[in-house]
Amino acid sequence: MGSSDYGAAKPPKSTRMTDEFDPWLDAVMRQAVAPAWLAGDAPHSDVAVSSRARIMRNLAGFPFPHKANRPDLEAVEREVRSALAEDGFIPVENLPEVQRAVLVGSRLISPDFDPNSPGRVLLLSEDRTVAIMVNEEDHLRIQAVTAGYSIESAASAASAAEQKLGQRLSFASDPEFGHLSSSISNAGSGHRLGVMLHLGALAATGKANAAVKEVDDAGFEVRGLLGERSPGLAGFVQVSTTGNDPEELFARLDVLINQEREARSALHEQKLRDGVESAQGRIEAQDGIDMETATRAIGWLRLGALRGIVDHHPRRLDALLTLILFGSADDPPTNRRRSRLFRRSLGLTSPGGET
Repeated sequence: MGSSDYGAAKPPKSTRMTDEFDPWLDAVMRQAVAPAWLAGDAPHSDVAVSSRARIMRNLAGFPFPHKANRPDLEAVEREVRSALAEDGFIPVENLPEVQRAVLVGSRLISPDFDPNSPGRVLLLSEDRTVAIMVNEEDHLRIQAVTAGYSIESAASAASAAEQKLGQRLSFASDPEFGHLSSSISNAGSGHRLGVMLHLGALAATGKANAAVKEVDDAGFEVRGLLGERSPGLAGFVQVSTTGNDPEELFARLDVLINQEREARSALHEQKLRDGVESAQGRIEAQDGIDMETATRAIGWLRLGALRGIVDHHPRRLDALLTLILFGSADDPPTNRRRSRLFRRSLGLTSPGGET
């Protein structure tokens, strides 16, 4: 799958699609640029969807974004733009909803970040591995996302961007607290490392909560698909840390990956087939799919693909996972578009279609 491949799977020849033409959806399928992590090798990609490194920094001499006025925010924006003017980072102007949905789904930008607001801007590396949000919660949120279980690669990419900025900008810091942040919990190194995991079999067998609780009790953060305040639907969870030794994080992730693989081996094939058939049935029968239904469907289809029951590559389903997060709410128009997106991406029958 190439880095710009969001093309739909070809429908079976015997299937007649009846979905009405939707220019917005057509733009998603043709124009949305996939991030680099969806192409090439993805270590341990059966369980690990992607890895992310985040670095927080604030500029010395400026108030934090939540205390800043518009001139302050615009001054910070100018400083950052100037610092990266010759380093291959592209400022994204007037970000359309289609592209924003992909970036949120790829974990490159936060769901609440609006780069079209005054004094805010998004800077992307050419391959869309690194995104820099200017004036989000802090002046700088540098996020690098890489394929599968590859935390070191993500950390290296984020650190390279931070070092370029540090050569030209002065960061706010304190001898005792380290790098200063608008949130005291992020002060210090300002680093967060994590991996998006698909613990689908653990979820299907009712063992996910216990496995995740062990990780949480050890001091690691476990979040859902969209980060803070989002549930871990269908076993999709982000496991990350800001303070633990990276080696401790690796050890915990290794345990979770092994637990998930054991659960998959033990998962009864009929239970898996039932889950896959239910997911496909919902996609084909419903004219609208909310986020929860969409996420659960991808979870079952992904498990089926890994066991050879579903004729789609798991990475195609990972790509679909990055596309379903558009819209500010689960309203009927958004849900209808999400339903059509599923059917076009997977070549499934639409309501009223014939097989």
